[in-house]
Amino acid sequence: MLTKRKLLKLAFKGLQVEREQIEQEISEIRAQLRRGQLGGKAVLPGRKNLLSVAARRAISEGMRAYWARRKKAV
Repeated sequence: MLTKRKLLKLAFKGLQVEREQIEQEISEIRAQLRRGQLGGKAVLPGRKNLLSVAARRAISEGMRAYWARRKKAV
């Protein structure tokens, strides 16, 4: 017959095993989120490319024209 203390020890060991499994699953999910799930490459946290390359180029050309006009006016 199991005593209360032995029963608690067995329950504790079982919970520890469950906890380790859950922590492993959490780390796997975090790794998938860092990889971006689809592309396989790491996603930098907090960084988003909101503009396409073409949009950045258009803005750059517009600013060059703006400063050329300003420089010419002075």
